Amino acid sequence: MDGTRTRSRSLFVMKHEYIEHIIENIVSILPRLQTHIKMRKENNRTIIGYTRKTPSNDSQEHRTMLLQRVVDCLVSRTLADCVFVSTSSFASDLLSERDKNYSKVTYLRDRQGNTLDFLNYISKVQKFCLDITDFAGFSTNVRDIERFARTNKNLVETIVDNLPYKSEVTILTTNNQQSFDT
Repeated sequence: MDGTRTRSRSLFVMKHEYIEHIIENIVSILPRLQTHIKMRKENNRTIIGYTRKTPSNDSQEHRTMLLQRVVDCLVSRTLADCVFVSTSSFASDLLSERDKNYSKVTYLRDRQGNTLDFLNYISKVQKFCLDITDFAGFSTNVRDIERFARTNKNLVETIVDNLPYKSEVTILTTNNQQSFDT
């Protein structure tokens, strides 16, 4: 050994017999989801996307590329009207504490601001649907999520898009839960 570190990552490959099933699910679920979202928009609901990225030693270029992919999915797949991004926060961080020491991030297309901008924006909209790619992309702090839902009475529903990972989308409302899955 010459003293240099070697980085490695596990790679999981899906068996061919499962790929067709996954594709069928995505092809059938996505149009139903988008119809649901369009109905919300027709009822004057703003679809607000949110995502965050955990602090890491990745290059700024790599982090920006990963965040841009998520922003693009929120806009194209789940039709977000606007997207807010926390570029460096942990899933357990309080929403109100994120991005206070905000440093300018490389430009992201279709991004309206950071978490503080998000909290300010949602206080001004009539009714909104929160659009997230998974729960960890928003928060894993249960008390903070409860506080968020209690404080923001204008939150109509939360759309949790897990299509690429679990072939499902979960929609949480104040009254019930609806899933677009298999």
